[in-house]
Amino acid sequence: MKQGLWPIRNLGKKGKGWIVFPLILMVACTIGVFLAWQNRESQAAEEKEILRVAGRWAEGLKQRDGRLRYDDMTPALQKEFKAYQQEISGNANNWVIGGSSPWVESYEIDVQGMSAFITYLTKTSNPATFIKKEELSFTKEKGKLVVAESYEADEFSGDFYTLFIPWSWARVNDNTYISFFDGAVNMGGIEEVAYEASRGAEQFTGNQAKVISTESIDHLALPAYQVVADQQASSGDHPVVRYTHYYFLSAEKGKAVHLYFETDKVAEKDAQRIVKSFSLIPEETVTDGAALSRLWDGYLYFAITSIGNEPFTDGTGLSVFTAVDYVIPQIVKDGAYELLENGDARIDDKTLSQYIKKYFMVDIESFHPETDFPGGIYHEEQDSWNISILKRRLDQAAGYQEGNAWGMWLGKVTKNSHGVITATMESRVKSTGRVELTNTYTLQEGPEGTLYFVRMVRTYPAEKHVVLKGDYTSLNLADFGIEQLSSEGGISAGNVGDHLLVQGSKSDAEFPPVSLTLYDLAEEKILKKLPVSLGDDGFVGLRRTDDKVIVKFLDGFCYTDHALTALSEKITIPRELVAGHEKRWHYDSFRYDVSADLQSIVYTAGEGLYLYNLSNRKSTLLAENIPAEGKAKDDFGIASYPLMDPYFINGDKGVAVRIGGYEGDRGMMIVTLDKPVTPRVIEATHPFIWNWAGVSDQIPQWGYVYDEEKNINSAYTVAMAKFDPWEILPAQEISMTSEQLPLIDASSNMVYNDKYIAYTSQLDDNYTDPAERRYTINIVDLSTLKAETVLELKAGCPAVYGVTEDGRVLFGYSFEQETGFGITR
Repeated sequence: MKQGLWPIRNLGKKGKGWIVFPLILMVACTIGVFLAWQNRESQAAEEKEILRVAGRWAEGLKQRDGRLRYDDMTPALQKEFKAYQQEISGNANNWVIGGSSPWVESYEIDVQGMSAFITYLTKTSNPATFIKKEELSFTKEKGKLVVAESYEADEFSGDFYTLFIPWSWARVNDNTYISFFDGAVNMGGIEEVAYEASRGAEQFTGNQAKVISTESIDHLALPAYQVVADQQASSGDHPVVRYTHYYFLSAEKGKAVHLYFETDKVAEKDAQRIVKSFSLIPEETVTDGAALSRLWDGYLYFAITSIGNEPFTDGTGLSVFTAVDYVIPQIVKDGAYELLENGDARIDDKTLSQYIKKYFMVDIESFHPETDFPGGIYHEEQDSWNISILKRRLDQAAGYQEGNAWGMWLGKVTKNSHGVITATMESRVKSTGRVELTNTYTLQEGPEGTLYFVRMVRTYPAEKHVVLKGDYTSLNLADFGIEQLSSEGGISAGNVGDHLLVQGSKSDAEFPPVSLTLYDLAEEKILKKLPVSLGDDGFVGLRRTDDKVIVKFLDGFCYTDHALTALSEKITIPRELVAGHEKRWHYDSFRYDVSADLQSIVYTAGEGLYLYNLSNRKSTLLAENIPAEGKAKDDFGIASYPLMDPYFINGDKGVAVRIGGYEGDRGMMIVTLDKPVTPRVIEATHPFIWNWAGVSDQIPQWGYVYDEEKNINSAYTVAMAKFDPWEILPAQEISMTSEQLPLIDASSNMVYNDKYIAYTSQLDDNYTDPAERRYTINIVDLSTLKAETVLELKAGCPAVYGVTEDGRVLFGYSFEQETGFGITR
């Protein structure tokens, strides 16, 4: 480079080159400065023009006038605009854009190059405020700056984060996650999931997806994973769907925000826009004692026994009963009631509606006292509330640092810049302080400083406590059509030939869907699953005959063969027989049994036990209810003990039916169907075990020998009511070890067949923490009356659902969020 300067320096004579060189540099610099100034002026003018157009564009939305936008669009975008207006209004020349609520209150514009970013502040009459963002991409058409593309997205807020979504959204799947919709098309969704910082991305993917790629992302508001995976489609033309998942990881909260899209439906550019919009909401921990006391005394304490028992994701998902249960103490505290002469309070529907609106932002205008009002404190006859009980509750209220009868303690409380308060309440084991569960309440601050509840989420510790000891096969609940475990009729099982027939249902539903599953005991595999569509008819029970499985509903029955080939058409039962029985999953429902030839049913109604002929449609009274006597009649006015839960027995030659009673069953009645009809009452010294899915050829009566000196049940006995011949065998003591003696009434969790009884035991009651409880599952061989323990459990409270002809037990267990299902070997 130095050599290259010499010719310049030596131009001309006597060193004149030294003068020419600076002149050249001066001219070049002047030209460069001029050009730079000219470029800046051009850029400034361009930026000013973009700002002007973007401002008019934003005003178009604020004024809901599309004409303010139309002239600033490219021809292609004008065509899209017209087509959209035609689609939504039926008129391509309709200039009205946006919606009446929320409306645009204000906006800000940021210009970056050939793009303008508009942030709108919108409001509703509630009042509530929202943020919308719009990105305008500019181009030049015939020398004029116009909008080539518009991208809109609305702010979506979680408990501690926000991001901007270009589609509508809705809570689905029992409100457990949010789905995004472009019109009617599902684009993806978002949810919060548990996150353990010590584990990697595999904790999210599970075994239901084929992972294509996993990538760490570190330049976002939180560390994140991007996971691309193929998953089996639940329906549709394509058996496999590819999803792109994003997991934003918060070690502090022990949560990950799971954002996902169907890969083929969302352009990579749009996906990245959404991902990059993810941000954390600034928050601070509330430590001020006065603020915590106001929160506890004014809102959270009353939640413990009401909304604290019913997780909800918004006010509309909360039952009216629970909302009323929460606001009634608040109404009494505020004195917003009419005091009656008898000391009760009358609270009108308008006041209830106002308080529910205040605390949950939900509009409820009418109430049904029989279902919406808590029993015990509401007197339906007088339309009044027992104010003395309510006032006593208020007087006994404890502060947030004092502890309370329910063992609920206030945990961490935070408040973010959006006025959202998140408060945790922990249920702690008194002896050890172990947290059993956490209720997390989200409350929103209103314009006047008042709060209302947004949601309550219940979580359990990640630590596992259940330990099983014994030989068993683990089963998947979903494979049997079972959504959750229940000890109240949700699951039953019994042999059909060499196979096990399992009936499962969603037992917390009013009309639970039912599924029948045939399980091969030898091969340990499912042979056939037959779903049963109920509509609103309600499931009553099963009966297994020599060649059929009869499925009973409230208003009729159908049947299938032992291979579960197909269900027959429903055979209806006249409505007048069902009349007066509530349609719900409960023993108050209409109960009946069907004969093996499908020609008769036996049922219980007002007067007693009836036989109904399906051919001539006539009913015959077989036996009347048993007249009450003693304390039940004299002190409680009980006229008679009802007959309940009838079953055909002994080849349909007779009927067995329970006799209800005061403080427990009175016994059992056996009715022969030979002429003449002969009822026979068998008094119960101890409860008979009533097989939920149909009785066998004998019914056990489970009893105990009480040792008054030691104050324990020292031994257990069993007596068998046999039907052929008609007799009840004397009670005989069961051979048990001390660890096989139940500390509770074992008949409450017991199943049987003709060869075995299966039951559960709790080994001791000296535990200081429920996680240390020990249980056993046992069987009693009815030929030897000897008990055998087949499974031991720690923590997991077991339930038994069926026992096979060779003594294998279908069981389930649960503890906090741990559940399991299986069959012993």
